[in-house]
Amino acid sequence: MKRFSFLAVALLAMTAAVGCQENAKTNFDNLISKKWLLEKVVDKDSTVTAPKNVYAEFTDSTYMFGRGGCNTFIARFETPADGQISIKPGPMTLMACPNMEFETRYIDEMTRVDAYKATEVKPEIFAANKAYTFVDKPMPENYDTSGFLRYK
Repeated sequence: MKRFSFLAVALLAMTAAVGCQENAKTNFDNLISKKWLLEKVVDKDSTVTAPKNVYAEFTDSTYMFGRGGCNTFIARFETPADGQISIKPGPMTLMACPNMEFETRYIDEMTRVDAYKATEVKPEIFAANKAYTFVDKPMPENYDTSGFLRYK
């Protein structure tokens, strides 16, 4: 009787654990679920608040769309395992804007991204010793998306 009770409890616990895993969103599900505004970039020495128009959208088809502050871009991304990511830049608009320094660094560093962690409200991607924190916020009212490149 004790053996049967132990087996029944163990089986019930395993069933509950599997059920919880099926309902839980993965990092990938959270990453592709929204359009994200970049909030800040943190490295070991500093925290930089992102300009207001830095944006990223990860699709379920391995494409990433976004804006670096001035220019829009398309990139391909791969997630070989949950929490791992690599980004390969693609086409980008070439507008000249004041203060391009942040955008230039942001786009360049995307090629060094190797990991991510995404909750439903705050994904982070990691490149070298930097963390890029995005947030789920409405796009600013004056946010112009008319120049966005789109892959169909």
